Amino acid sequence: MASCTKRNGRWRARVRRADLPSLTKSFLTKTLALQWSQRVEINPEEFLSEQVSEDHQLKTLGDLLRKYGEKVISRKKGTDKEKYRIKILERSSLSGVSLKALKSHHVTQFRQVRLEQVSAGTVLKDLGLLSAVINTGRTEWGLENVIKTNPVSLISKPKAPKPRDRRLEEGELERLLHYNFCPNPWFRPLVLFAIETGMRRGEILSLTWEHVHLEKRYVHLPDTKNGDSRNVPLSPVALELLRDLPRNIRVDQLLFPSTMRR
Repeated sequence: MASCTKRNGRWRARVRRADLPSLTKSFLTKTLALQWSQRVEINPEEFLSEQVSEDHQLKTLGDLLRKYGEKVISRKKGTDKEKYRIKILERSSLSGVSLKALKSHHVTQFRQVRLEQVSAGTVLKDLGLLSAVINTGRTEWGLENVIKTNPVSLISKPKAPKPRDRRLEEGELERLLHYNFCPNPWFRPLVLFAIETGMRRGEILSLTWEHVHLEKRYVHLPDTKNGDSRNVPLSPVALELLRDLPRNIRVDQLLFPSTMRR
């Protein structure tokens, strides 16, 4: 029996038969998922041997982390942060633990070590990514019989820090901009533009002139963090900041020229 479900923007095809383990694979479109399901139903033994061969190489959590980095993270937003977090997990003691032997006490030990190094909020993000890696292995890559239960779900989590609600107080912005810690002359307008618009750093750095509408006083963001597009209105200050920028160069090149990237 074949089924297709949409999850995190991708279609997951699953083929089940009473006499064989279930086969799963993810696709960008439902059409591709259905086509794969039909081929599997015709010759399931061929696809089963391929999946077993690939999953046989996943012996340790480090193997699973590396596969997740290669197969999943490259398709997600914020890949730089996730790649860094994956590297942290790969360098930890968890990486050498066998998938068959992985238990909650291994994750507890990792949590305690990380809490001595970083904030509780960072540890929560580490654990969230680790849980996603394990769940993907169990639901997408046929490891549900190897990892019976996600051990991250069994341990207690550090208390999440309170959300930030502080704004700049009187005089702080002037002192920040006056302090010459960044020699790049475009740093000041970036800070002022971020304050005026409330845009995220990535949104500002990816902004191109084709999406800037000075006459109508807004900029268009075709791809935001949550996957939707939106328009950001421009205040008079934001308008003047944009008018002062050269038109023949991207914002990220202004802020991070080649001499600063080396």
